[in-house]
Amino acid sequence: MLAKFYLKIRELIMALAKSPKNDITSLLKEGIFYVPNYQRRYSWTRKEQKAIFDDIKDAMENGEDRGGRWEHFLGTLALDEDGVSKDKTKYNIIDGQQRFTTLLIMLNEIINKIRDKNIGEDLKKTYIIENHIPKLSPIDDEDKSFLIKILLGEKIDASSIKKGSHKNMLDARRLFRSEIKSSFEFDIDFEELFYNICKNTKFLIIDLIQALYCTFRFIIIHP
Repeated sequence: MLAKFYLKIRELIMALAKSPKNDITSLLKEGIFYVPNYQRRYSWTRKEQKAIFDDIKDAMENGEDRGGRWEHFLGTLALDEDGVSKDKTKYNIIDGQQRFTTLLIMLNEIINKIRDKNIGEDLKKTYIIENHIPKLSPIDDEDKSFLIKILLGEKIDASSIKKGSHKNMLDARRLFRSEIKSSFEFDIDFEELFYNICKNTKFLIIDLIQALYCTFRFIIIHP
């Protein structure tokens, strides 16, 4: 009986996983993401930011021993599809926004290191921000405006910051600039590094509507 129940739980978990879009490149290229106003603001500190950088870096280094093959799982990303805007699918992020925001800032700093500025600008428009519209819109306009400053590399007076979410975004930018500079060789191909990370870091995508349906179905079958 217990074994059968376990199999049903496993079946439910697998049904919730929407794996075709777990590739970061596809997500950022095809979607626009919003953080609903009932979610918390960006709260990750340097501790969590450095942990995600170190985890990706360690996975890359370990992959060198396996012929360059590596993969790093970032956790779940629960999305609620909310229509289409200018040929881009709109998603509300129900869970995973802290990791998603952190990854976006990190990838942006890698793009900034690309020597060919035309390539860098094209990548930034495709995957990060275009015409002052970022791929990710935080909880409110104030946080969105600050994220735009972060992504565009504007100078920010840290002493003028009053909101914790703003301080954390600025800390993330500073941390990744420092870690990228100290962790990679001067002659590394940063365009290749960008695609390498996008290709091999994975989210487990959860479709909210499908998740609700599967949960309801499971409860009905197993009251």
